[in-house]
Amino acid sequence: MSRTDDDLIARLEAMPLEQARTAIHHRRLGCDFDSPNHRLCLSWLTAKDDAARAAREEASLSISREALANSEQARRVAVKANIIAIIAMILATVAGVLPLVISVMHSSPK
Repeated sequence: MSRTDDDLIARLEAMPLEQARTAIHHRRLGCDFDSPNHRLCLSWLTAKDDAARAAREEASLSISREALANSEQARRVAVKANIIAIIAMILATVAGVLPLVISVMHSSPK
């Protein structure tokens, strides 16, 4: 890149992105439409947009990974809860039947 290109990029970098976008689209930087400088500005803007999109996608992926981890943890907790419920039902059944078995054993003729 030439010094002029570096200066143009430095001017763009000094502006907030939306201000730079407006300046590029309205050719307020002294660049004629489709001139090498205008193409450089558009290329810079595309690179900034691509970087922002990549950051959003990475954030979205991070959220998805976290949601997947949370759902796996919830699945493990649900399986444990189901096992505990089955054990509780078995114990309740045994507790209900045991007194009946004991009473039958005590009342049987000898």
